[in-house]
Amino acid sequence: MGRDGVVLNHENIDLRYVEQLADSEQLTCLGYLLRYMEEQEFDGRKEAGQIIERLVKKLEAEGFAAVCESGNVPGNLAMPRKTGGICMREPVSGHEVVKKKERLQ
Repeated sequence: MGRDGVVLNHENIDLRYVEQLADSEQLTCLGYLLRYMEEQEFDGRKEAGQIIERLVKKLEAEGFAAVCESGNVPGNLAMPRKTGGICMREPVSGHEVVKKKERLQ
């Protein structure tokens, strides 16, 4: 999707209207973060806020290598800004992220 979104589990996620994403480096990083969460964290028991907090701590401790395959960090990553706008209070699985996005539209 280029600079307008990411593909997660063969689903296009349109991020054109997410004002907090300032540049393509943040979008690229978000794609890596979402893939990591899909593969490692989404299990249907944890709340999204819990997952995000764990991921932020992991990134602070290990850097971007924590979410990149084999620790190979591309040079075009920039951390997206953390906002207070995330307010999901129910357990999520990876497939539910795309479904929730569709319900919100």
